[in-house]
Amino acid sequence: LPLASRGALLGVAVLGPRRAGIYRYGDLRALAAAATPVALALENALLVGERAARERLAALGALAAVIVHEIKNPLGIIKVSAGTLRRRSDDESYAELARCIEDEVDRMDFTCRRLLELARPDEPSRRTRCDLGALIRETLALLEPDLRAAGIALTVDLADAPPALADPDGLRRALLNLLLNAREALVPDGGRLDVRLAPPRAGVIDIVVTDSGRGMDEATRRQLFRPFFTTRLGGTGLGLAIVKRVVEEHHGAIHVESKPGEGARFTVTLPVESV
Repeated sequence: LPLASRGALLGVAVLGPRRAGIYRYGDLRALAAAATPVALALENALLVGERAARERLAALGALAAVIVHEIKNPLGIIKVSAGTLRRRSDDESYAELARCIEDEVDRMDFTCRRLLELARPDEPSRRTRCDLGALIRETLALLEPDLRAAGIALTVDLADAPPALADPDGLRRALLNLLLNAREALVPDGGRLDVRLAPPRAGVIDIVVTDSGRGMDEATRRQLFRPFFTTRLGGTGLGLAIVKRVVEEHHGAIHVESKPGEGARFTVTLPVESV
């Protein structure tokens, strides 16, 4: 029995053999009548879950904005002070310690900026004509030297795609986070990273990022896009959460396929809008 609501298929109810006798017409009619309220209940449960997720993310964003506001100024003072000490120090060992402080301040500042992204508005700030192929090339150009140094072989296949109306800065940020996540899966052993732009289909287009890294089990895959969830020592757990948020702001979707030891494939599906 199809469980549908507003023209969308939410699931199916499958009937096994009846323990005694057969299903009669009255049984099937009653089950068909029950399909509609069951579908409505499923839809309501999905809406409640989505609303709870949005509210949780909004609360995290508000908290992040407060934390970043309180931390940014002290971080700036610490970095300026460390830089002054480094320049004035005649002892190279002390100067090296000052450089370490500056580096750690930069790392904390980077984390603060990623936290602040959780507090961004739900909709992209601006939408313009966007060439997805060019945007991917620009993003990869930033990472290629780092990928080569890490022993990662990069393969790129960007098919011609129609322009889309999108927020280029938001998509660039999402792609960068997605590619950095793939890079981390390949460090320190190196491996292969494949970035592909599939031909458009039915008004959408897929950006596929595949790595030959460690992969993940089902439990990890289910939690992968939750804010602050990470399996990496020192990771913030924000990169993929930001990717998911940006993609959903563009009315798209992200899907991951992975098994332990078999790498991972991320597929970002975006609508191709007429411009």
